[in-house]
Amino acid sequence: MQSFHLAYPTILRMRRARARTSIEFTFRGSYSFPATFYHFYHSFTTSSWLSLMEMEDAVRPSKEAIERMRTISQLVWSQHALTTSSELPLQCIQPQQMLGRVPAYLGRDFESRKDSLSLHHTSSLDGLSPLFISGKSIWQTTSEGECDLEQKVLPHQLLLGVQRSTTCVFADYSCFRHWPGVCNTLDNAEQGNYLAVLFYAWSYILSSTWLERQPSTLAQTRRMRYLHCRANESDIDDTQHCGGFEIDLCSMDDDAARWWAAVLSPAGWQATVFHNGHTYKSPWSVRNIDTRPFILRRNYDQHCPGSTPPSSRQALKYLADFCATHNLSGQCCAALMATLFIPFNSGRTITLPLPVPYTPAAVFTRPSSSKLNIAPLPFSRDKIYKQRELLPYYMTLSCNGWTLRSLLHSTFFNPDVYCNLVGSWLEPAFEALDPILDAEDHTRLTILLTRRQPVLGPLWLGAILTGTAMTILHAIQSGQWAVDLHAAAWTGTEQSFLTTKLSGPRAAKQSKINRDDECRLLFLTGCDGFSSVPVCPWKPFGSSALSDTEIAV
Repeated sequence: MQSFHLAYPTILRMRRARARTSIEFTFRGSYSFPATFYHFYHSFTTSSWLSLMEMEDAVRPSKEAIERMRTISQLVWSQHALTTSSELPLQCIQPQQMLGRVPAYLGRDFESRKDSLSLHHTSSLDGLSPLFISGKSIWQTTSEGECDLEQKVLPHQLLLGVQRSTTCVFADYSCFRHWPGVCNTLDNAEQGNYLAVLFYAWSYILSSTWLERQPSTLAQTRRMRYLHCRANESDIDDTQHCGGFEIDLCSMDDDAARWWAAVLSPAGWQATVFHNGHTYKSPWSVRNIDTRPFILRRNYDQHCPGSTPPSSRQALKYLADFCATHNLSGQCCAALMATLFIPFNSGRTITLPLPVPYTPAAVFTRPSSSKLNIAPLPFSRDKIYKQRELLPYYMTLSCNGWTLRSLLHSTFFNPDVYCNLVGSWLEPAFEALDPILDAEDHTRLTILLTRRQPVLGPLWLGAILTGTAMTILHAIQSGQWAVDLHAAAWTGTEQSFLTTKLSGPRAAKQSKINRDDECRLLFLTGCDGFSSVPVCPWKPFGSSALSDTEIAV
């Protein structure tokens, strides 16, 4: 059983919220929440607030409150925006820090509870329906007092399969066209940009892991195979090829070269399972629709490579060898984070940074000590190998778009902000962001967002690489917020006032209760109309008379 911090309601002497995840995983249902959530869930502009200042009442904040919140926000976000670094922060390539209590994708419980495994697909206008696995988490509070509550069941769902691959193209002027490098590492910024190459490699590795973790009900139908399409191969001294992206494989053997030829072709491999009359692909399946081909160069005699695609373990070794050859530790991690957004962008086209032209392998030099505050971290194949153990946990986050969205939204969440002051908190944030966005300075954007929430820096890097970040930022600015209590509990991030502490114990003669405390208790007790998670994360203002609250409160 896992323990999650849902809330700390001192008034009920609850010590901790606990949850355990069962086999069935669904995330639908209508949302009901207090009226105050709905009426004040807006991202107000400065002009709209000015027009209301002469009409101050119990609903509209005072001019002083607005200015105070703006001042606080300006100090916070302007400080994050200050940087003289031209390199990405080290936290951007430490994604393991965000895993916390994230459960493994299709973990042990799925096999032990296979009788209750619930698979379902949703209808689509184009007839290409994704396959989901539905389930629930069970939350319960423990208390030594009189206020023991019933278990609370929250639905959740994970994407299990798709029927079409996500398309990808290259852009001449995309983000990170020139890789900036990572602070305090030997990541070679001058050696080139291999983000797209590594992105396609991670796509295969995640898909292979997906197949290997299928429950027994689908294991007999799973299949990984090479397709006829493959990238061109050439001797390293051949100068005839032109018009494509030349990738140096150096002295890799035939099997490794065959794998790279499949990975870097428009559609060179396929991972599928068969269920209920339908064939489903891995959620991380991609198809390169760019007309410029990859050309693989190596200085090894070409014989007859094997026809069996490698396992995820073997493919990871091929990837580690390539990264060691080109000194790509930072880019390797960035590409993995970008790959997590493939299911998020299903039905859309992902734009990837244009790969650099072929250059001979260079001798890698240590960055100047003047650029480093500490000794740079050496390249290590072991760090890449260790990612294999963590892939199932990354896959859990990746397979629910709402989960990823909510995590990125949490960077802008502040539990101290009331719902009628959200505009005053968010406006200075985008005043700091807008010049960076206008300049298309993706390095500064990554630095700012990582400084604000270091644990999610890798996710922001992946979102920026795939172009997903702009969709997220537009939604935040327009007040379209995402809340996922599962993601918050798993990663230890704050996404809603529901997960913050109550104001404190109520005095014996106190006749009122703060509305944010009241709403937490309404949710915890599951009163009629308050059983779903509020879609608005910001805490309601004011107080209610205890005589007007629900009996359970």
